[in-house]
Amino acid sequence: MRPPEAFVAGLHLRWDGVWQRPHHLLTRLAARLPVIVIEEPHAAGEDRDEVRRFERLSVVRPLRRRGWSEPLVDAQALATARALVGGGAAGRGSTRR
Repeated sequence: MRPPEAFVAGLHLRWDGVWQRPHHLLTRLAARLPVIVIEEPHAAGEDRDEVRRFERLSVVRPLRRRGWSEPLVDAQALATARALVGGGAAGRGSTRR
Protein backbone atom coordinates (compact mmCIF):
# COMPACT_ATOMS: atom_id res chain seq x y z
CA MET A 1 0.00 0.00 0.00
CA ARG A 2 1.37 3.39 -1.03
CA PRO A 3 1.49 6.16 1.55
CA PRO A 4 -0.85 9.09 0.87
CA GLU A 5 0.48 11.96 -1.27
CA ALA A 6 -1.33 14.57 0.81
CA PHE A 7 -4.13 15.06 3.31
CA VAL A 8 -7.03 17.27 2.19
CA ALA A 9 -9.41 18.68 4.81
CA GLY A 10 -12.51 20.84 4.58
CA LEU A 11 -12.47 23.28 7.50
CA HIS A 12 -15.42 25.22 8.88
CA LEU A 13 -13.01 27.65 10.56
CA ARG A 14 -10.94 30.39 8.97
CA TRP A 15 -7.29 29.43 8.97
CA ASP A 16 -6.29 32.93 10.06
CA GLY A 17 -9.00 33.02 12.76
CA VAL A 18 -8.82 31.82 16.34
CA TRP A 19 -6.31 28.95 16.66
CA GLN A 20 -8.30 25.87 17.65
CA ARG A 21 -7.93 22.07 17.79
CA PRO A 22 -8.16 21.51 13.99
CA HIS A 23 -5.32 24.00 13.47
CA HIS A 24 -3.11 22.14 15.95
CA LEU A 25 -3.86 18.72 14.48
CA LEU A 26 -3.42 19.75 10.84
CA THR A 27 -0.19 21.63 11.57
CA ARG A 28 1.25 18.56 13.32
CA LEU A 29 0.12 16.29 10.49
CA ALA A 30 1.88 18.61 8.01
CA ALA A 31 5.19 17.60 9.60
CA ARG A 32 4.63 14.13 8.09
CA LEU A 33 2.93 14.84 4.75
CA PRO A 34 1.58 17.81 2.81
CA VAL A 35 -1.77 19.11 4.08
CA ILE A 36 -4.30 21.08 2.02
CA VAL A 37 -7.06 22.90 3.90
CA ILE A 38 -10.16 24.06 2.02
CA GLU A 39 -12.00 26.82 3.87
CA GLU A 40 -15.66 27.75 3.50
CA PRO A 41 -16.29 30.26 0.70
CA HIS A 42 -15.86 34.02 1.13
CA ALA A 43 -17.95 36.60 -0.71
CA ALA A 44 -16.07 38.25 -3.59
CA GLY A 45 -16.61 40.10 -6.83
CA GLU A 46 -15.35 37.17 -8.90
CA ASP A 47 -15.06 33.40 -8.59
CA ARG A 48 -11.47 32.41 -7.86
CA ASP A 49 -9.43 30.48 -5.31
CA GLU A 50 -6.79 32.13 -3.19
CA VAL A 51 -3.99 29.78 -2.17
CA ARG A 52 -1.73 30.55 0.78
CA ARG A 53 1.19 28.30 1.65
CA PHE A 54 2.96 27.71 4.92
CA GLU A 55 5.80 25.22 4.46
CA ARG A 56 3.98 21.85 4.01
CA LEU A 57 0.48 23.23 4.61
CA SER A 58 -1.60 25.01 1.94
CA VAL A 59 -4.88 26.85 2.52
CA VAL A 60 -7.40 27.16 -0.31
CA ARG A 61 -9.78 30.06 0.28
CA PRO A 62 -12.66 29.93 -2.24
CA LEU A 63 -13.75 33.45 -3.21
CA ARG A 64 -17.23 33.28 -4.72
CA ARG A 65 -19.80 35.75 -6.03
CA ARG A 66 -22.47 33.70 -4.26
CA GLY A 67 -20.66 34.15 -0.92
CA TRP A 68 -21.16 31.68 1.89
CA SER A 69 -23.71 29.17 0.65
CA GLU A 70 -23.92 25.55 -0.41
CA PRO A 71 -21.98 23.78 -1.68
CA LEU A 72 -19.40 24.82 0.89
CA VAL A 73 -16.70 22.85 -0.95
CA ASP A 74 -17.39 23.12 -4.66
CA ALA A 75 -15.85 21.60 -7.78
CA GLN A 76 -13.57 24.59 -8.37
CA ALA A 77 -12.06 24.38 -4.86
CA LEU A 78 -11.57 20.62 -5.25
CA ALA A 79 -9.86 21.16 -8.62
CA THR A 80 -7.48 23.63 -6.98
CA ALA A 81 -6.68 21.10 -4.23
CA ARG A 82 -6.12 18.35 -6.82
CA ALA A 83 -3.76 20.62 -8.75
CA LEU A 84 -1.76 21.24 -5.59
CA VAL A 85 -1.49 17.51 -4.91
CA GLY A 86 -0.80 16.60 -8.54
CA GLY A 87 1.83 19.29 -8.94
CA GLY A 88 3.57 18.27 -5.74
CA ALA A 89 3.29 21.90 -4.71
CA ALA A 90 1.28 21.53 -1.52
CA GLY A 91 4.04 23.09 0.50
CA ARG A 92 6.05 25.37 -1.82
CA GLY A 93 5.91 29.05 -2.65
CA SER A 94 2.86 31.30 -2.66
CA THR A 95 0.20 31.45 -5.35
CA ARG A 96 -3.17 33.05 -6.00
CA ARG A 97 -5.52 31.51 -8.57
